[in-house]
Amino acid sequence: MVEKESNIDDKIVSFLKGEASPEVAMEVMDWREENTLNRLHFSEMEKTFQATHFGQKFKKPNLEKAWKNIHPKKQAKVIPLQTVLWVTSIAACLAVAITLYFQSQLEDPSILQAKGDTTIEEAESLGRFIAANDQIDFRLADESKITLGANSQVILDKDFNTTSRALTLIGSARFTVQHDETKPFLVKVKDLIVEDLGTVFDIKTQNDTIKVVVLEGEVQLRKNGQILNVAAGDSAYYVINKKLIEQYSDQQQRQVKVFQFQGTKLKDVAQTLSDFYGRKIVIVDQAIENCPVTVTFKNENVFTILDILSELLDVQIKRENNQIKIYGKGCN
Repeated sequence: MVEKESNIDDKIVSFLKGEASPEVAMEVMDWREENTLNRLHFSEMEKTFQATHFGQKFKKPNLEKAWKNIHPKKQAKVIPLQTVLWVTSIAACLAVAITLYFQSQLEDPSILQAKGDTTIEEAESLGRFIAANDQIDFRLADESKITLGANSQVILDKDFNTTSRALTLIGSARFTVQHDETKPFLVKVKDLIVEDLGTVFDIKTQNDTIKVVVLEGEVQLRKNGQILNVAAGDSAYYVINKKLIEQYSDQQQRQVKVFQFQGTKLKDVAQTLSDFYGRKIVIVDQAIENCPVTVTFKNENVFTILDILSELLDVQIKRENNQIKIYGKGCN
């Protein structure tokens, strides 16, 4: 895997392979349930894992067994009655609190899932749209239309369509915007701002890259003083961990990029990716230079491609200084 600031991705892969220790398996499960972003990230990694393992399902760890392994049985102890009553009271309070919390969540209209062609009135009242396994289409109060990708969310700002038209995107979506110069349409995705300038545009979030493709009109990308206008038929991408807005050198490449390798030597794959992305990719161990690669990538960012290659070939990929280095002992 490509090294990241956190090692949670490595633990997720180990979990999906069924190789995680009981402690790591429970850590992954707890991390996944912490918030929606974690669940979406886990879902993306599970899809990538299944794609690179020919649809095989991972073996879910036995958490009950894991818990027993972490907390082995000990000799029984005599517990004072006062302690038992105190613990029971605490447990009862926790049960009530948990019940009230989930009741409040079920009654909160902002977390209801929009389905089908949602009306303007429903969109105004929901405030949040969640697409689970399939994409959904809905219209906002300003008549702008959104096609929300699977496992994605749109959250409207509280003052949407009153003093501003700003919203937050988690995941991927297509926006068909009703342009209004007095109230710019702003999409916040991670820490990138995408402003409509009269547009139909796609935003796709994948791992640490956000790609924006403009189908009609124009958009403006803004981050840390960087400003880039992207017109119809063109695209740009934002590398989250580098906080950098970039474009491919050729406009045709920026729109659609497909790599199809059929028994291609790994050293040639590395050279192709280096030339295309303008990044130095080095094979450190000669034993893997001629390993054959048979796979097709379409509109994937370089780090997703490298992650998949690392799984297919059982190689290690690390970012060191300004280079991406590939290590391995031999071909599978």
